[in-house]
Amino acid sequence: MIPLAIGWGLRAWRLRQQRQRCVKDVLLPRFAPVTIAVLLLTLVFILAFQAQNIMGRTVRVVLIAVPILLQVYVNAALAYGLMRRFRVLHAIAAPRARSGPKTFSN
Repeated sequence: MIPLAIGWGLRAWRLRQQRQRCVKDVLLPRFAPVTIAVLLLTLVFILAFQAQNIMGRTVRVVLIAVPILLQVYVNAALAYGLMRRFRVLHAIAAPRARSGPKTFSN
């Protein structure tokens, strides 16, 4: 919650000072490698601190994981099927079905 508030505050401050152009051209490219590293570090910490719960409660983990997995596969299949039905090219339909709904603009 704190990183979100800091990021929001930094973005609002920079937007007031140098508009959105600075955020797109300077700020985002500078923080792109940091955001990926922090995301990976967060996942490592979650798994490290919850390893005992995950290993000790395997049945509960499976009971949670299976419906989520089914949801992901059903949603992707439905999205891909609908896009193929409306004759969207495979090069567009396959990645969009996997990553979720987005606009089709460049």
